[in-house]
Amino acid sequence: MNSWNKHSIFYTSSFHHLVLGILFFVGMGLFSNAHAQAISNQLEFGVSVGRVIRHNAKFKPVVNGPSFLYQLSWVRHKNDSLAWRKAANFPKVGLTLILADCAPNDVFGYGIGISPFIDFTLRQRSKSQLDLRLGTGLAYFTKAYDPVSNPENNVIGSHLNTIVHLGIYHQWILNSRLSLGQAINLIHFSNARSTSPNLGINTVAAKFSVRYTLTKQSGRERLS
Repeated sequence: MNSWNKHSIFYTSSFHHLVLGILFFVGMGLFSNAHAQAISNQLEFGVSVGRVIRHNAKFKPVVNGPSFLYQLSWVRHKNDSLAWRKAANFPKVGLTLILADCAPNDVFGYGIGISPFIDFTLRQRSKSQLDLRLGTGLAYFTKAYDPVSNPENNVIGSHLNTIVHLGIYHQWILNSRLSLGQAINLIHFSNARSTSPNLGINTVAAKFSVRYTLTKQSGRERLS
């Protein structure tokens, strides 16, 4: 087995373990039951502006401009008696819809995806909060590699791809309902080598968002 195949197997295995780990924690956050002390549901809209990174010498497409990603997210925060949630400082979980316009658009086309995620609180103040977000999901790109019609796209080998994204999120809390956010994100699209070619799209982006709290309940309100 040559070094490239060994590297590919290691990459694929590590990627799958990362995806499964994220999904496990998100599932625990969404579906675990306990007597909740407080629950909040929030809606967030964000716009990310960044650039595709040419991370490999074999990367053919010419990155000729910025990339834009639009995200609509549902965020759920629950404080309860579960030991794992207390140990993780009561993380938030959610689901995000992602629309991607990655340059060069004539090579990649547009992407649409959906991804569960989990937010771990790194620092909490009365008027601000710092979170680490991890998420993974699925995305569909309108253009993929084709030896005749799209030979330059040696980055995305299939229309269906996975998403893995992570970021540092800072929220300015304006009042009990509204907050403004800034973030630095790394977003990765690929099919985990299920089809070749598959270098994957890596985008580093700055995100600006607004978040609105739809509902907030205490444990006493839920039991009444």
